Amino acid sequence: GTYGDALGLPVDMRPDSTTVYGSVVWLTLDSLGRAETIDYLDGNGMRKYSSMGVDRETLVYDKAGRLAGRTMHNMVGDYMADRLGNAGYRYVYDDRGVPVDTLTYTRETVARLRDDCW
Repeated sequence: GTYGDALGLPVDMRPDSTTVYGSVVWLTLDSLGRAETIDYLDGNGMRKYSSMGVDRETLVYDKAGRLAGRTMHNMVGDYMADRLGNAGYRYVYDDRGVPVDTLTYTRETVARLRDDCW
């Protein structure tokens, strides 16, 4: 079956490596214990695409500790588009910290804005 991890991301629990979705989610945590990178692997530790069609996601947080954005990557770390055609997402919050919008970016835009936003 398919299950979600603590971030609500899909985790395929099939015991074999024939599925097209990642069988294992490998999280790299920052100094505060928040997920910084999410790598999708098969049962043998080889990279596989997630259900969104990417090998890795990188997450960034704002000063309040909220998820501020995520970028999508291939196995060598280059930006790549997910199944929706987006390589980056920025999350917008109101003054109370309630999410109010999600901005999406193409691969080319994420690469160009990387130093300013990510």
